[in-house]
Amino acid sequence: MYLLRESAEADDSSLRSKVEITPAELKSSDDQIAGVYVLHGDPRRPGWMDELSAIATVDVDPADLETRSLGAVVLVMSNSRVVAVTFGTGFHAIEPSLIERGFGLRVTANMVAANGIRGGQTRGVARSSRDQKTLLPINGEFSDLNVEVDEDWLRQLSGKSSDKGFASAVSGADSLTLTIPNFTFSMLGKKVNEVVQAWEGEQFKTKFPFLDQIVPIDKSDPIIEILDGLADAQIRHQEPGLAFAAPDPFEQLDVDHFEITCQYQRYELADLETTAVLKIAQSLDPSKSPLENIRVYALDENGDNVDRAYPLKSYIQTEVVHGGENYLLSAGLWFSLRTDFVAEIEAQVQAIPDFSESLNLPTWDAKALRDDPSDPTAEGSYNILVANARSWVNLDKKLVYFGRYEKLEICDLLTPNA
Repeated sequence: MYLLRESAEADDSSLRSKVEITPAELKSSDDQIAGVYVLHGDPRRPGWMDELSAIATVDVDPADLETRSLGAVVLVMSNSRVVAVTFGTGFHAIEPSLIERGFGLRVTANMVAANGIRGGQTRGVARSSRDQKTLLPINGEFSDLNVEVDEDWLRQLSGKSSDKGFASAVSGADSLTLTIPNFTFSMLGKKVNEVVQAWEGEQFKTKFPFLDQIVPIDKSDPIIEILDGLADAQIRHQEPGLAFAAPDPFEQLDVDHFEITCQYQRYELADLETTAVLKIAQSLDPSKSPLENIRVYALDENGDNVDRAYPLKSYIQTEVVHGGENYLLSAGLWFSLRTDFVAEIEAQVQAIPDFSESLNLPTWDAKALRDDPSDPTAEGSYNILVANARSWVNLDKKLVYFGRYEKLEICDLLTPNA
């Protein structure tokens, strides 16, 4: 089920106009049920039939070989809010801009048992983004998922419900899925009321205090255009603080170099070094958006694409301020940052002493480090090189666990005087 935004109406205006739907006549006397709509998928021949026909004669009426995907949407009122309960492919009919994002995740966080976690899906936002889905073999605690709560956006959570009267199991992201034994449609209105009440609760602030510190912004939100414009201006003005990193949908170890296309020109870069990328961006027509009109290709040593080309927006990492609020762009997605979370991180960074001059570290040779076989990453090779040259302790990738949600790489290199 989906919670629709406050502007949504309990009629077909909340459904996509391009989807073929048929309203169904209501039999229920439940005043909460505002409408039922059936989604008709187009009939189509299964793709595997062509392969099968190559080795056998299928003596069946062609019309009987067509499949059709069906679905349904039930719009239910709960006070002034509209909840869409979907079946089959019915979720395709909901207008995306009307979906209350994170609804299912919040309900799940409020209702899941602390020792009943079964799975979660995260996406990193403080580094090259990686989608990661973890399923536990048995019920466990949230810490068993190994989520970096200061760096990862928790997209989905599932587990055993703490209230068996609510559901036996809960799973949520934008949508919510409940497992309810012996459920009948006569219970639908009452259950939707319970769900909306659970969404309004704030138990998650105790169980998962980090949940709302990084919140994704839906791509249909009008503020995206404003934020994109601010990031475009940062690129044109070559502002400090911009960084570029691969969105990480592909295997980074296969990447030998990058190529950037801008204003009908193609530029080759060994790494996505910020100064070089920003210099290329200056050649773009000022009327065009750098985020959308500059494309990045990740190539292997043979010059072949490691993955498809992405717009620069998928590679940039930056923060902007709008209306007194902080926003983060990472891997093509915008996130809003809770104000006190930003202040906390900034205070922690400011408290870190700067020993750059006294350490006098060796020059970072990108090409030599990339060719160095001692570690798959340039950073790892550099740490090994410095540790061996100066007899320092290499703590790269070695984590220390501080508590239920906290783990930290203390440092890359430890000097004799610490």
